[in-house]
Amino acid sequence: LLLEEARAFSKEITLLQTWVRKQGGIYIRRSNGRDATSDEVSGESEKAFRHLNTSEVTRELSALSQQSGIVRFNGTSLFPFNPLNQPDAFERQALDRLRNGEQEVFGYEETEAGLVFRYLSPLETKKGCLKCHTDGSFQIGRIDSALSFTIPADGIRQDKRLNQVWMAISAAVIIGFASLSVYWLGQRFGRYLDDADERLEKMACQDYLTGLINRMVGLDLLKSEINRAERNGRDLSVAIIDIDHVKKINDRMGHLVGDKALRSFSETLQQSVRSSDIAFRYGGEEFALIMPETGIKGATRLTERLRSEIEKRRVET
Repeated sequence: LLLEEARAFSKEITLLQTWVRKQGGIYIRRSNGRDATSDEVSGESEKAFRHLNTSEVTRELSALSQQSGIVRFNGTSLFPFNPLNQPDAFERQALDRLRNGEQEVFGYEETEAGLVFRYLSPLETKKGCLKCHTDGSFQIGRIDSALSFTIPADGIRQDKRLNQVWMAISAAVIIGFASLSVYWLGQRFGRYLDDADERLEKMACQDYLTGLINRMVGLDLLKSEINRAERNGRDLSVAIIDIDHVKKINDRMGHLVGDKALRSFSETLQQSVRSSDIAFRYGGEEFALIMPETGIKGATRLTERLRSEIEKRRVET
């Protein structure tokens, strides 16, 4: 922002200097002179006006600008005609760099008045400049002087610091919100994965129609129960259950009703057996019931109770 501001000032002053130089300077009314008439302007009263060359016009504008507190500028040179244009340390270094081909030089500088932004733009020596600089120190076409601008920067520095504070606060809020969002999404995704794993496990173990254990898992459990019964010398009973007339139901009322009958039977089976018993779908309308530590009499009573419950069950179609 300060650099663009300095560049704009430099272009305006350069245009003004070019215009004044083309006019051969300008005349201004003396501060203690009376009001001039048109005759006096044409030269009949030279005491009422004084002539200003390009450098003097620049110095007058610089004094006015400095009073406004906006920017201070002046012409400077390594070999100044006017002692007021003697370069300071920053300007001397900048003039050397401009002579070496740089198009502009700028930077910050701490002063007693606070932080300032310094900017120098080169001024190429014109033929008219040699009217004053007759000692050979200036050469036509060479960079022998520059426009120097000094802009107060304390206000912008404070604004920059304030912006940095707000940016840090905003960044902390955004990062905090993002972290919470990521944590929430991570937790939700984790629960989704757990649910998916559970569903996959059920799909691998359960019969899709009845919700009972499927044949593969049921037969593995049967082998384990047989081994345990043999190892411990305990009774083990297994019932193979077949539902009558399922094919007739499917043929007369459709497979949807047949599936509903199978689900109804499975619910009754689960409700009628003990917690230690294992029921699974063997295939089609056939089911199996594993009854650990149960002899033939106990198994007969349990299956008869199951048959009685099924007999009472009605399937709504």
